[in-house]
Amino acid sequence: MAADERKIVIELKAIGKDDDDDEDGEDEEEEAVSKARKSAIKRAVKQALSFTYHEISAQVFYEVGKYTNLTEDYKTAVTVDNVQTTINKVKSLASTTLSTAMLGAKIGGGWGAAIGAVVGVAMNVTSTALELRRQYDQQNLELAMNDRTASYNRSRLGLIDNGRGTYN
Repeated sequence: MAADERKIVIELKAIGKDDDDDEDGEDEEEEAVSKARKSAIKRAVKQALSFTYHEISAQVFYEVGKYTNLTEDYKTAVTVDNVQTTINKVKSLASTTLSTAMLGAKIGGGWGAAIGAVVGVAMNVTSTALELRRQYDQQNLELAMNDRTASYNRSRLGLIDNGRGTYN
């Protein structure tokens, strides 16, 4: 044997098991490795599909937005924004419902899945309602600020009766 060729053989044996038990253990180990590989492949494919979906979606909405800005077609821009918002809300509802249903199924079987789905829908509806409430409050705040600014400017200019007359 040449100096650069070396061979090391390592043999592992389980202590206290028969030869028949070793074969069963190897089968179980191979099944576990196979399941782990399948799970890793599923996760990788799911992430790749999700990434592809998001990139294509972003590019499509970018191109439509660019077109509507260049052609000054603002009605189409508003419609596209509304469609995108609706798609995102439906996707969020479906994702929340499915994830809570799957969690419920792991815990309580069929009834757990049903309860989990109801909880998911309730969570999503509550979240949407809170977001709408925040938007409403923000609009009211902006209107109040504009009203105060306008009132201050009217008083500084000496306007009375909402600008119909002046003190001068």
